[in-house]
Amino acid sequence: SSAEPDAADLLLTSREAAVLLDGAGEPDEVRASGTVRLTAEEREADQVVASFDLRADQVTARPQDEVIDVSVPGRILVRELREPEDDNGFRGVVALEWQERLRYEAETRQARATGAVIVAAEPIDAPAFRIDTDTLIATVTADEPQQFDSAVARGNVRLTSSSTTLDAGELTYSAATNEVTATGDNDRPVHVFDPDGRPAGQFRLAVYDVATGRIVRVEDLVAGG
Repeated sequence: SSAEPDAADLLLTSREAAVLLDGAGEPDEVRASGTVRLTAEEREADQVVASFDLRADQVTARPQDEVIDVSVPGRILVRELREPEDDNGFRGVVALEWQERLRYEAETRQARATGAVIVAAEPIDAPAFRIDTDTLIATVTADEPQQFDSAVARGNVRLTSSSTTLDAGELTYSAATNEVTATGDNDRPVHVFDPDGRPAGQFRLAVYDVATGRIVRVEDLVAGG
């Protein structure tokens, strides 16, 4: 079965779906199961320039509240091939997988994924990288819900690229700068490793530039802190 929840060009398809109505007869909740897909795409000159593809075995959507809840493992594939409005914007493909739950609320513009979360990013004209974490909280743009303004990874976080590896308690990605910032403290510092896996230092902060695929700034731990 298939349904278009709203005018946001999101298409929901699944093997089975149940629509619960409220007292006014309007859709209150949509429960989809069995090879569920939630997709959207944007075209320019008959070419797909941006797309969103969520897949899971079960999805619950509440159209009136603009909430999407996936309480099973799943994955999302996002393609962003449009030219960014500034030099720092991300262009490429991002895959997100989780093993526990994903919940998106339009009111806060936040999507929260939990349980062995993996983010695999393949920027155009830049090195690929991967982030492993317990929890990922992403904030989407107001007018482009398929794009991310920022993202925070917390708990057993590791960033891996061809040039470096970072272990940290928290990583923050900013679309405005196209950088990933790892933060720590004297008790739980940021651990940096070289391409061969050898320790390269412990820091309070390390900044990874997505465009170059390299660490561009570090800040030492506070002595005696």
